[in-house]
Amino acid sequence: MKQFVILALALFSLQSLVAREIDLFDVETTYQAANILQPWRKYNKTQPVLGVPFAGRYVITILPYGDGRSALVKPVGGTRRDVASLIKLDSELRLAILRVGDLKESNDPANPLIPQRFFGNDLPPMFLDLKALPLKSALRTSGPGQIGHTVFYEGTGASLSPAGNTEVPVIRFSGFQKNISPGHVLTHDGALVGLIASFDVSTGLGTAIPAALIEQFLAASGFDKNNALKIEPPAAEPDIFGPDKEGTIVRTAGFRGRAQSEPSFLRYQGLISERPAIAVVQTVYVRTQERTLLQNDLILNVPGNDISARGSVNDEYYGELPLSLALVLKNGRFTTETSVTISVLRDREKREIRQPVLAASESMNVVPERFRTPSYLIAGGLVFLELSAEALPKMGTPPSRLAFIRDRYLQSDNLSGERVVFVNEVLPLDQNAGYANGRRILTAVNGIGIRNLNHAHSLVKDARRRGTDVVFTFEGNEIMVFSAERLAQADEMLRKKYSIPFLSGAPPE
Repeated sequence: MKQFVILALALFSLQSLVAREIDLFDVETTYQAANILQPWRKYNKTQPVLGVPFAGRYVITILPYGDGRSALVKPVGGTRRDVASLIKLDSELRLAILRVGDLKESNDPANPLIPQRFFGNDLPPMFLDLKALPLKSALRTSGPGQIGHTVFYEGTGASLSPAGNTEVPVIRFSGFQKNISPGHVLTHDGALVGLIASFDVSTGLGTAIPAALIEQFLAASGFDKNNALKIEPPAAEPDIFGPDKEGTIVRTAGFRGRAQSEPSFLRYQGLISERPAIAVVQTVYVRTQERTLLQNDLILNVPGNDISARGSVNDEYYGELPLSLALVLKNGRFTTETSVTISVLRDREKREIRQPVLAASESMNVVPERFRTPSYLIAGGLVFLELSAEALPKMGTPPSRLAFIRDRYLQSDNLSGERVVFVNEVLPLDQNAGYANGRRILTAVNGIGIRNLNHAHSLVKDARRRGTDVVFTFEGNEIMVFSAERLAQADEMLRKKYSIPFLSGAPPE
């Protein structure tokens, strides 16, 4: 009898252990990447990530940064691989929902082709109560092939999103393994804690997108645990996902700030209490939007929260976060509000303002961290690009002027959609003989100040259509002049000499 009890307990323990394992899929994603300084040169890359299956035929995963539309998936430990197509992508978090196979609903209700479980939500189990997770708690990472490691929970914080356009809340963890990568899964006791966004082998520190944001993305995509699903998820709100099935749940208050607690500075600004405040150093606005928060405004407080000497506030879900991020979060998710109330000091006068809440995108930064699809224009052999932080180290020895401009736009007002356009190189042709190579910042085309590369492209195209000269003006009032005829000749020579089929790659304005 005693042996029977021991055997029963062993079986129960084994069942509990099995129940705590989360179902996983190996996901092999193939996507197209571009050479940053020569964007017309494209190449395919394949990267293995991991996905969590749900609702019978769907997989949620985190995709590499690039243009990918399909993947091969198979259950971990399985052998059969199926093609999965992308149906939703969060452009900022890189969270993606893939649909496996090409299953169709049967017209015969008595003999359905698809099991009924495909119609239920069956969302992955998620660990949402981060306050119940003590620091240094053991977590499990899982990579392709079910290669797993034990890592340790280091709390929460803020980090740049995978796309790099704004800060998002993240889970922090530490580990000593070298084969932890973005796209791996972070779990605790059989529940999804997050999807790994970054891991630094040199420091052993990593970040993961929290389960709360994954749940919000699923809900925005039509997968809500409180509503039954059909084969096709219901359409999401149009302001989240566009016609190309991409969008983002990530929101931003459109500013960056610096903590100020020096008493003499606060008194000079007109603040009597001398409690910490946030000095606004950068704002983002769009052309049709009335400007509210201004550079050099002093943010005094937000509803129900005090500012610490580090410039942070205490978020009810994630703990201490930068004020600009905490403003757009509610219950661990990004707010759906279109504005937030902020108390500021401007010109020594206190006032309440309603700051717009914007969807995060690379258009918000004059010099983004990176471009998903870099733009380029080749005219007369001059290769025009838009500046990104990612491009600077690729230049080897970038001009100090470009590095300075990148830093300047981190400390100033940004107009959404504005870009720094520069010549990266001059491809030698008879038509540009006498124009020396060198990186120059383009300021105008035919006397018209440019907003971005797409704007410059339209000015060049219009001048060529009318048969007039094209005058490029660079910083420092240096000019280069081409006739429409010389530009047309240069186009022909470029295609023959350099085998470049497309001389522009600018996204729609």
